[in-house]
Amino acid sequence: MRRLIVNADDFGLTSGVNRGILEAHTVGIVTSATLMACGTKFQEAAALVTQADQLSVGCHVVLVDGMPTSSPADVASLVAGPVPCFRQSLIRFATLATTGRLDQDQIE
Repeated sequence: MRRLIVNADDFGLTSGVNRGILEAHTVGIVTSATLMACGTKFQEAAALVTQADQLSVGCHVVLVDGMPTSSPADVASLVAGPVPCFRQSLIRFATLATTGRLDQDQIE
């Protein structure tokens, strides 16, 4: 039997995103979600997921546009700026990655 998985991205990003994902799951279209540990509403999403026992939840790996959950010193090649955050541009991240200027150990 074929099964369609509909994944909702960015669980934990904002309260609105969290509510939308939970509502879409409740009405039956969303079957899984990826939880952003660095999202501003991560704790809220973690609490909400207890109301959705059939929702599969995975990890949303964030390497662009956000704040790291690790100490900036531990992921120095991934962050930039006076307030160390991930780079805003996927193109910039890809350029650094393809030219060997990102520390692979900091990604793994």
